[in-house]
Amino acid sequence: AKQPLSSPGTCRGQVTCPRTRARHVPQANRPFFTALHLHAAGLSQRGCPAAALAAATLLLSLDRSDPTSVLLWLDSLALRAGRPHLLAELERDLPVAASLPGWAFSAALAARLAAAELPAPSDPSSAA
Repeated sequence: AKQPLSSPGTCRGQVTCPRTRARHVPQANRPFFTALHLHAAGLSQRGCPAAALAAATLLLSLDRSDPTSVLLWLDSLALRAGRPHLLAELERDLPVAASLPGWAFSAALAARLAAAELPAPSDPSSAA
């Protein structure tokens, strides 16, 4: 890649970190973006959703304009990888994500999964 892929900072591993960027615009960076996109797709097809999610979030963190359209399938990767809370974070940090097809369904499913993980409140009237 023409530009450095990472720089030291406190926001390590965050998708929306402004310190870690590599633009898709320079011709020298495009093969790297294509290779990373195909790698994430291949990992997803091989049944490795957590690794595919990591590669896809890396791709999104490098260029938030999403030149490879990874946001179109990032929601399903997050659900399959067991990380539904990532959808709420992305929706908060990237408002355009909520307007994508299928995102509303994935967000609702993520909310249901998050509610299922919480312990049920104890009912004092049923304790007797």
